[in-house]
Amino acid sequence: MKKVKIAILDRIDSGLSPGGDTKQISEIVSFLRIKGYDVTTFNELYPDLQGFDFAFVFNLTRYRDALYNSLSCIKQNIKYILFPIYWNFNEINMPIYSSKSFIKRYIIGSRKNLLKTYHELYFSNRSHYEPNIMNEYKELFLSEKTGIEFILNNAHVICPNSNAEMEHLKKHFNIDEKQNFEVILNGIEKDLYKLANIKATSRDGIYCVGGIGPRKNQLTLGKACVKSNSIVNLIGKANVSDVDYYNKVRKYEGYLNFLGWKSHDEVINTLAKAKVHIQPSLIETPGLASMEAYALGCRLILSDVAPVREYFNDRAIYVNPNSISDITKALEDVNSSDSTVIYEDIKEFNKYFEWNNVLIGLEVFF
Repeated sequence: MKKVKIAILDRIDSGLSPGGDTKQISEIVSFLRIKGYDVTTFNELYPDLQGFDFAFVFNLTRYRDALYNSLSCIKQNIKYILFPIYWNFNEINMPIYSSKSFIKRYIIGSRKNLLKTYHELYFSNRSHYEPNIMNEYKELFLSEKTGIEFILNNAHVICPNSNAEMEHLKKHFNIDEKQNFEVILNGIEKDLYKLANIKATSRDGIYCVGGIGPRKNQLTLGKACVKSNSIVNLIGKANVSDVDYYNKVRKYEGYLNFLGWKSHDEVINTLAKAKVHIQPSLIETPGLASMEAYALGCRLILSDVAPVREYFNDRAIYVNPNSISDITKALEDVNSSDSTVIYEDIKEFNKYFEWNNVLIGLEVFF
């Protein structure tokens, strides 16, 4: 019997700039191979898909790349399964922290993709693009909303990672009411909970894991640390585009300890001994580091934003990420308490969100 051949269309730069989508893709590849599918990963916008039965396309926040991937499938008559990994950032109250951030938000803003498209159409040699695609589908590349709706409505199945994301997509885009949706949750590694030492006397430190930038909201966290006289350890680095923000956050050094980038194994070992993981992000979907932190026995302080509650229910202290006083109170409360998570609950949480469990729904597509 011929194996079903599946193409995974990963980002061109995933090796240089790994993210949450990189982890998700890696786990999907492993799952499908264990299940007996013939899986090939491409780091190309327009790969040769001859002989493949299905393709996976990811990440509408990079809609132009997702559009190339989708068109490569459509033009080669390959059904594609879409993992949108999308949230409309225009709904987020991103902080203005410099003149550059003001220009980026209010002047460039939604024009950014339009400017990039014009640049590639008329000035770039487009060495990694299929030469005629942008001209042939110019209207899709020049309008983000039109382009995203095209991607959504031509997908074989749309796989948001939460019900909140599914409703968010339906709110912002005109999607055919007959379109198929299948919620595929984010996951974590098997048996992480076994690494947790949940005794309060042996756990120490408040940690925040994630790239340093406006979306992760470390500037507000730094201000809350001053007010609550707390120390939070930051694990992560800033992107080149967020250097100005990083320099603002550095002003809170002493209350914020900058530990830099750490390997995944180092992060796991750290969180297994930490007391608290705080993630006061302006948006999370829902935050793999927080999922891992809870399975490893950390108490959680998380932003009360969709879809975080959908994953964590009553397992976290929730804060308004725009409120310094809200974050301050949460830090004060967690500093004055020696309570711990319940071992049986972190075990149950870990098993429910184990990658092999959350990805089972994928097989209904083939």
